[in-house]
Amino acid sequence: MNILSFIGEIFKPAADLIDNLHTSTEEKLTLKNQMAVIQNDMHSKIIDYETKLLASKTSIMIFELLVLNS
Repeated sequence: MNILSFIGEIFKPAADLIDNLHTSTEEKLTLKNQMAVIQNDMHSKIIDYETKLLASKTSIMIFELLVLNS
């Protein structure tokens, strides 16, 4: 399971809970919207982290190639 799927699975119980609340449809939609914003923010931060990690790994590999070829 990749990390983005994992994040989605974390939010599923909360989404189910919102569906079962005894409140207005408008309040449920507001809560779901707020939860989607949080989930999207987490996805964005994970993607940023993965991008930086990949850039670091690339830099290390380039350095190693330069050192081995000198």
